Amino acid sequence: MKKYGAFSYRVKLILIWCVVILLITGLVSLALTYSATRQMLKDQKAHLELLTEQVLINFINQTEAVSRQLSNQINSTGLSAQLYAMRNMTVDSNGYYHATQSLLYALNQIITAQAGYDAVYLHLDQGSSFTTAYASAEFRREAAALMEQKELRDTAYGRSQWRTSENGQVYLIRDVYNPNPFRHMGKLVARVKQEELGSLGSYNDSLHCAVAFLDEDGRTLTVSGEQREGVAQAAEEAARTGASELQGSEKYYVSIQKQDGWTAVGLLPESILRQVRRTAVLTGTLTGLLGAALGSLLVLMVTERMTRQIHLLVGSVDEAAAGNLELRVPVVSGDEIGKLASHFNRMLERQRRLLIQVREEETRKNRAEYEMLEYKYRSLQSQINPHFIYNAMEMVNALAKIDGNTEICEVVQHISSFFRQNTGNMQKRFIPVKREFDSLKQYAYIYRHIHGEKLETPFHCTPGAAFALIPTMILQPVLENALVHGVRTEHSVVDISARDEEGRLVIRVQDNGEGMPPERVERILSGFAEESEQNGRKSTGIGMRNVRDRLQLIYGSAAELRIESQVGEGTVVTILLPLAYEEKDWNLHGGQEE
Repeated sequence: MKKYGAFSYRVKLILIWCVVILLITGLVSLALTYSATRQMLKDQKAHLELLTEQVLINFINQTEAVSRQLSNQINSTGLSAQLYAMRNMTVDSNGYYHATQSLLYALNQIITAQAGYDAVYLHLDQGSSFTTAYASAEFRREAAALMEQKELRDTAYGRSQWRTSENGQVYLIRDVYNPNPFRHMGKLVARVKQEELGSLGSYNDSLHCAVAFLDEDGRTLTVSGEQREGVAQAAEEAARTGASELQGSEKYYVSIQKQDGWTAVGLLPESILRQVRRTAVLTGTLTGLLGAALGSLLVLMVTERMTRQIHLLVGSVDEAAAGNLELRVPVVSGDEIGKLASHFNRMLERQRRLLIQVREEETRKNRAEYEMLEYKYRSLQSQINPHFIYNAMEMVNALAKIDGNTEICEVVQHISSFFRQNTGNMQKRFIPVKREFDSLKQYAYIYRHIHGEKLETPFHCTPGAAFALIPTMILQPVLENALVHGVRTEHSVVDISARDEEGRLVIRVQDNGEGMPPERVERILSGFAEESEQNGRKSTGIGMRNVRDRLQLIYGSAAELRIESQVGEGTVVTILLPLAYEEKDWNLHGGQEE
């Protein structure tokens, strides 16, 4: 797939147009969807509140009606009197069979076509139990299971108790009393017709919601309306937490109403609102696509002439980029694109003249810099590498031996060794730190012989730094400066050290001499040589400037030269270089000596 920058100007305009149309359409669709959903949600929440409240009132009235109806039937059929007559009878008692038949007859009279229940289970305090005719075995099992619950066996003193079985059947449990004399006779369990309790009727035609009815202990008794999986659990959680929204297998908006110990939890599924959102988004998308198609056709017609001049200008730019600065772009219009072509022609002419001027100046500058650096390097080399001195040193050494002057012999030998090592080192571009330190030790020995015991020149080198490569003769001017300007009349110390630290080579030359003022340090680091006199010797600063220039030439920004000095306390010169043990390692970093 092409990147956006690779498309033509004309295609970009079309794409921008389409994106803008789609963006506007998308924003409008989102706004409409959000507004419609918000208003619909607000309306449906209000309807849900009203529906839940009204259904709860109906539910309470219906439960009270069923409870009163059951109580009236118990009294009207004489069931309590039959129970009282059988209170002391056993299976072997006379008249037990006749009393039992009378009891079953009275019990069956409780079930009527208008009753809100369809089966009754009677559990006597003495342990016997009876059911109405045509009662199923499942009903008997569930009713007996309810009577095994301690909280239901305890006397409720006329209060109705409601329970739901495992298969979702609703049961009403009431105590049975004999009025005269007043005595508790047993418990009556009636299976209630659920459609009689909480039917939503026509209220649910538009909402498609569900209402769960919970008792005072927070247990779901029955659910009316849309029967969905997990509705009862969601209703119990909402009643427990008081949440206005629930997120489970499906998101619900919740309305909670409480009255007379009952709780009605209305649950409105969010899936109803998704359809409204989908319709609004689909309408907005189709509108956007149609607008983008018509807009694209319009942009194609408008941009045809505009892009013709742009193509011509692009071709000229490509030719100019290939190196042809002599071309001229034809100006065929007076609009902004035509002005751009005219400015491009002037720019090409100016660029051609500037390019010629820059090439000439760069050539002169490079030649001058190369000649200057070459002269400085060769000048320094000629100062420290006089081959003719070797034979003179050998002759002086021989004469000293003839005279028996061992001190002169030793000094001459160190001088000769120093120059021979320098001659060998100068044949290489880079040498190990250890080899450079060996040469500097010869130089320092000769200088100590001149100044006597008042001068110390300790050398320190870590194993990791000993064989690291440095440019040849890069440290000799630094040590010479320290020896010339750092030796006092009293005890003097010039400390030379090298160590490897975090992938860099750190070389320090520290003396306890007179030091320098900050302005002189700044001038040396800036590359300005100046003449000064100290301890009877003149210094031009060329040596340190050569060190600075060589480091910059070889390493560029990868090397660093630092000078820290305080008047009367001494000077510390620190050189930081990349740590490399072979020349090819340094070349990988992109630097080498010119």
